[in-house]
Amino acid sequence: MGKKEEPSEASARANQNFSRFLKRLREEEKVSLEQLSYGLMTGSQLARIEKGERSIYKNTRDCMLGRLGIASDLYENLLNLEDYAAWELQRDILCAVEQRDYVKVQGLLAQCELRKPRSISDKIRSQFCLVMQAELLKQQGAASCEIGDCYGRAVKITVPDVDHLCLNQRLLSIQEVNMVLEYEFYSKNGDFAERCRDLLAFVESSLYDELSKVKIYPKIVYYYLRELFNACESKDTGYLENSMEFCDRAIEMLRDTGRAYYLLELLEMKIRLINCMENDLDRDGGRDRFSAQLQECTDNYSKSFMHNTMFRHICRTARICISRDGCFM
Repeated sequence: MGKKEEPSEASARANQNFSRFLKRLREEEKVSLEQLSYGLMTGSQLARIEKGERSIYKNTRDCMLGRLGIASDLYENLLNLEDYAAWELQRDILCAVEQRDYVKVQGLLAQCELRKPRSISDKIRSQFCLVMQAELLKQQGAASCEIGDCYGRAVKITVPDVDHLCLNQRLLSIQEVNMVLEYEFYSKNGDFAERCRDLLAFVESSLYDELSKVKIYPKIVYYYLRELFNACESKDTGYLENSMEFCDRAIEMLRDTGRAYYLLELLEMKIRLINCMENDLDRDGGRDRFSAQLQECTDNYSKSFMHNTMFRHICRTARICISRDGCFM
C-alpha cells in the first residue's frame, strides 16, 4: 500500500494542476496575462501563479476560469481547509438571504469581512459581501440609488472602469456581467435598454460555454424586455422583431441546457410581444411558432411548474392569445 498523501501535499498538487490548466487554457484562447489579470492582480502575479510559484484560492480561481468561459461547476479542484470554510460561510449567507433573515445575514457578513486578509482573494470576498448587501437592500425596498451605489462599489473592485467600459476590450466572468447589469439598472446612468443590447452582444461573442451563457443571457433579455415595456414611447415593428429574436434565443438556450432561469418571465414577455405584433405574427405564422414553443416548455417543465401559479396563468393567457387558430388547446 502506498504512502497516504498529506492534506498539504494534496493541496499543493491541486494548485500545480490548476496552474498548468489555466496557462494552457489562456494560451489556447490567445488571451494575454494582462487581459486575464485585469482588476484582479498584476500580470506578473498571474505569471507566478501559472508557474506554480504562488497559490490561489477558490474564489479567484472561479473568477479567472469564468473570464475564460469555463463554468466553475465543470472544474473540480481540491479545496483546502480555508477555502472550504469560506465556501461554507458564503453558502450560509446565501441561504440566509433567501430566507430573508436580515439579522442573520448582517451577522454572517460581518463575520465574512473580519476573516483573515488574503491579499488578492480579499477582492472577491469583499465583492461577494457587497452583492449580498445589495440583495438585502432590494428585499428591504431601499431606494434605487442606494442599491445602485452598492452594486457599483462591488463591480468596481474588479472592473474599475465600469462607467466607461468598452466591452470588446475586456474579459468578464458571468458574475461580473451580472454586477454590471444590476449596476446599470439601478443607477440609470444612460440608455439602459441599449446597454442591455451591448451586454447581449458581449455574451454571444464571448468565450463562455453554453452552461455559462445560460446563467446570464436569459436574465439580460428579461431586464431588456421589461425596460422596453416600461418605456412610454411606442416601438416600430423592426425593434419589436429584434426583441422577439432575443426572447426566442433565450428560451431556446434554456431548453437546450435544461435550465429554467427566468423562463416564466420570458414566456410572459413573449405573450406581450405577440400582442404588440399581432398583425405581423398572423401573417408570418408567429402564433403557430409560439404555440409549439409553449407546448414544448409545458412538456419539458410541467413537473417543475405544475403548481406554479404564474405558469398556469401564462398557459391560460397564451391559449386566449393564440386560440383563433385553434392551437395549443
